[in-house]
Amino acid sequence: MKQMLLMAVLAIGLLFVGCEKEDAGLDKRLVDTKWVDTVGDCHYIYHFINARKVEHYFMKNGIKQKHYGTYNYTLEYPHLYISRPDEEGGVLEFIFEDAHTMKCTQKNYLGLYDEYIKQ
Repeated sequence: MKQMLLMAVLAIGLLFVGCEKEDAGLDKRLVDTKWVDTVGDCHYIYHFINARKVEHYFMKNGIKQKHYGTYNYTLEYPHLYISRPDEEGGVLEFIFEDAHTMKCTQKNYLGLYDEYIKQ
């Protein structure tokens, strides 16, 4: 019984080590950052949760109004690719203009390029 318990503990430990090694080569400079596109009192936010996932939501008057979803992303600096199955083409591409500004390469519904500022 003790041997089975020990084997289970070791197996779980190996799973965690395997996940860490898998994420080791990823660019983590966006982790725990928020990027905001402000239009009047409306704020469209990308919150980078970890080296793979980003949350997108909308806030107005300090209250979260809509959660668009949590998506996979790939950072190949200065390019950022967010997999958005709900968008035409499925992937949004951003270019970092500097350390605090990223701009979407696709135009929005108004024909403008969304620009997000690091908070």
